[in-house]
Amino acid sequence: MTEHHERELELCQLNDRLAALASTDGLTQLPNRRAFDAALETAYSIAVEKGGYIGLLMIDVDRFKAYNDTYGHPAGDACLKKVTQAISDALAPMRGSVVARYGGEEVAVILPGAELSETLAIGGIVCAAVRALGVDHIGSEKRVVTVSIGCSAIKPSKNGTKSHLLRQADLGLYAAKAAGRDCIRIAETEQETAAV
Repeated sequence: MTEHHERELELCQLNDRLAALASTDGLTQLPNRRAFDAALETAYSIAVEKGGYIGLLMIDVDRFKAYNDTYGHPAGDACLKKVTQAISDALAPMRGSVVARYGGEEVAVILPGAELSETLAIGGIVCAAVRALGVDHIGSEKRVVTVSIGCSAIKPSKNGTKSHLLRQADLGLYAAKAAGRDCIRIAETEQETAAV
């Protein structure tokens, strides 16, 4: 192997590592927001092409500011790692699912092929998995770390946009917080559509 060829190989390996770093959250080792956006774009395009569904979970760690204020930021980081690992473990059997750190204490999950009922059921599994960790949280009315989850699922069309999917999941997250946290909800407008 020539010296020039060795340098080219080293440069390629370095570029691969840099690409991985650019798409990975440093704390949780999950895909970051940039990688999430790319994965959602891909999943959405595939769902349009194949005529399938796509589900989305927006997950927020309940009372996380109070957790950091009570236990300190290093403990908050450790807590976030435990929570994201529990979410990843719960979703491991779901082929094609993408778990990503969306921002702060928020995690987003893409569920290719999942209709609303399936997305809700998976969200319930995630809620239970985080609660089962039993991480003490005296700043929460639940006394342990829990998550609130907003849920959405659509059968995308060529003329549609993924922003509707994101907006519905976000509204569901607000509904879960309003319902007392440690639960999963869909947006009220989506409930009306699901009931029709």
